Parts: sequence; C-alpha cells; structure tokens
Amino acid sequence: MTEAQTARLPGRLLLIACLGLGACLTLPQKEAEAPPSETEQSANQQAPAEPPPPPKVATPAEQQQAQRVALKVADLLEAGRVDEAQVEIERALEIDPANALAQSFLEQITVDPIAALGEDSFGYTVKPGESLSKIAGRFMGDIFQFYILARYNGIEVPRRVPAGQVIRIPGARPSTPMRPEPKPMRAEPKPSEGGTDLSALPSVDDPPKAEAPKAEPAAAEPKAEPTPKAEPTVVAGAETPAVAEPEPPKL
Repeated sequence: MTEAQTARLPGRLLLIACLGLGACLTLPQKEAEAPPSETEQSANQQAPAEPPPPPKVATPAEQQQAQRVALKVADLLEAGRVDEAQVEIERALEIDPANALAQSFLEQITVDPIAALGEDSFGYTVKPGESLSKIAGRFMGDIFQFYILARYNGIEVPRRVPAGQVIRIPGARPSTPMRPEPKPMRAEPKPSEGGTDLSALPSVDDPPKAEAPKAEPAAAEPKAEPTPKAEPTVVAGAETPAVAEPEPPKL
C-alpha cells in the first residue's frame, strides 16, 4: 500500500460511517400492523348497504302546482327567457319529479335538436296567424314541442316568427290529401209516350220520405137515450078528479 492510499484511508472510513449513520436516521422503522379482529371482519361483512331513498310521490295538490309552474315555463320560453325558464323547471321538478311537461322542457333545452329530431326535414312557409306551437302541434303532435322546433331552426325567440318566413319541419313531408271526386249529376226523368209523368215516381237516389202518422178517428160519443115520460097510473075504483074549466074573461 502506497503512502497516498494510506492517506486517503481515514477519509473513506469517515464517509462510510456518515452514510451508515444517515441511513439509520432517515429510514423509519415500520411497525407491524395488527390484523383486524374476527368481530370487525364479521361486522363489515354483515352490514348491508343502505338502499337509496324512494322517489318522492307528489300529492294531487302538488301535481297541480307543478303543472302551473310548467305552464309558466312555456310562456318564458316563448319569450326567449331561457335562464328564468330553467329556474322554474327545477322548481317544478322539485315539487313533482314526475311532471311530464317540465321533463319535456328540460330535454328541449339541453339536448341537441338535430340529434333529437333528425336531419331529414322539409320547408314550410308560416301562414298569417300561425305560431310555432300551432305548427308543432300540427306536424309533431305536441304544441309544447315549439321550443326544440325553434332551436332546430335557430330561432331565439319563438314568439317572433312572422308570417311568410320559411322554416324547416323535421321528418318527411306529409302526403297531399286527395280532393273528393265530384258527385255525378242525376238525369231528369222524361215523360213516357203514353203521357204518364215519371217525375212523380220516387227516384232511387232519393231517400224514402217518412210518412206522417195518420190521425185515428175520434171515437163517437154515445148518444143519450130520451128518458120515457112517466104516465099516471089509474087505479081501479078511484074517482078521476074533474078538470076545472077556465072561466071566461069578464067584460
């Protein structure tokens, strides 16, 4: 061993000692964890999960109140006040979670109208006096589908749809109803050669006329028979009273 190596030996020993001391200080001793007891294991296994609370069932009065709130939502959406409508939708569903109108409005606000209604559509010109709710009721079967129809056409305020505007109606164009065929004219009957007027005869096309009921003759009242006059009875042997003659008038 050279003198240089001998000189570096104390430094190496000091470095090894410092490393060993640092390892002892930095590495904590892990305490052995005690296994859970049998009582805790059985309690964890036997404890059933709590079922979710049952959905709220609204009373008839609450159902009517929620329906009134949902109808208010319709007015707000027609005016384009979507933020206020969302607040009222949440209030209606809080009163009655099963309210169909409030659920429908919530879906119309949140869903993609193209994905919900489809890409197939046809053009329709709004007529005077028509509204989106009337058009939705005619072609979509529900007047309250007016808002998703407005979103389908990019209309922010459904109430402001003027007459003459062309909008898109989802689905296929309905077939045009056929016009009723004209009823053939009936030929007028002509009199026969013998002179008999056939116009008086009933026609096959004419419905039979109901005959007026005939009045039955009134029953004849029985005539009263004359009462026979009672004749005086003459008793045999009785004297007939003399009839006094009238006196002549005095002059």
